[in-house]
Amino acid sequence: MGIIGSGCEVMRYAWPKMTVSFSIRENVDLLVIERGNYKQPSGSPHREPWEDMVESVPPEKRPKLVIECWRSDPTLWQYGPTSKATTTRWRDIGYYINCRTINATSIGGAINQERLLVARTRADIGAQWVWDNLDRDLDVIRPMGNLLTPPGLVPRGSYSNNGTNHTPYSLHDPMPNQIGAYICTEKGVRRLLNEEMARGLGIPKGPEMNLSKKSLQRTTSLFHWEYLSHSLQHLFPKPALESRPTPAEDGPGNEASSPAGPTTYKEFGWVPADLSPGETWHQQRISNLRWASEHYPEPKDIFDDGLHRLAVH
Repeated sequence: MGIIGSGCEVMRYAWPKMTVSFSIRENVDLLVIERGNYKQPSGSPHREPWEDMVESVPPEKRPKLVIECWRSDPTLWQYGPTSKATTTRWRDIGYYINCRTINATSIGGAINQERLLVARTRADIGAQWVWDNLDRDLDVIRPMGNLLTPPGLVPRGSYSNNGTNHTPYSLHDPMPNQIGAYICTEKGVRRLLNEEMARGLGIPKGPEMNLSKKSLQRTTSLFHWEYLSHSLQHLFPKPALESRPTPAEDGPGNEASSPAGPTTYKEFGWVPADLSPGETWHQQRISNLRWASEHYPEPKDIFDDGLHRLAVH
């Protein structure tokens, strides 16, 4: 895998078994282009630098797949990555194009980051690009609350009165995809911290990470790269398992034992509980809450607060 303009290189954590090469001439199968914070170019046709890099390599050694990650608005650019001019150039050197706009909130993320994913597949490899349908089935919006710094660790001077009715609320809304954006917490309104946005993007903790504003703004979330894993597995299937050695290959005496029988697996049948109000799970929580609140001086206040937290949960 080759990487160009990659920000925090989160794709390394989504595909840890892929070897990263820094030269396209080393026969990389996958070339990743990160253009998360790239602005609209001038109004004239132009070639991107990696187009020249790919074309300079012999056809049989070119990347089998080129993945580009852009903001969502390049679909409207006259000479953007999905425009007729760009598509024609890539088709002329033997690549098909597939594109889809995906928000991280629709694939398991708690950050409101929308990306245009462009997959350019080499036509002669005999494989077809297939998108995962996860984004079509998941409609749960995850709030950013668990990704924020605990209130006790945030300086009091960080809070202000600059919020509006449209300020994202930590217990209900996903994280905004902007460094320093205003967010509303239980303690008041403040700006989003760099390390908090890093958590929203799925960047692991580590002193070697560059969490600068520029680096974070051009980083595509880990959820987008994991979403692409399904398509990569379809395009690059695992190699077939090597056959068991014959007795003649097993060493002196040809004493190889017979192959073991097929392994059987028990089907996984767990079904999540129905959390809807009025159902068994919900009623049991209310019963437990009522019993626990009776042990406090102000049971009604405790009970009402518990109902509010149960609704958020």
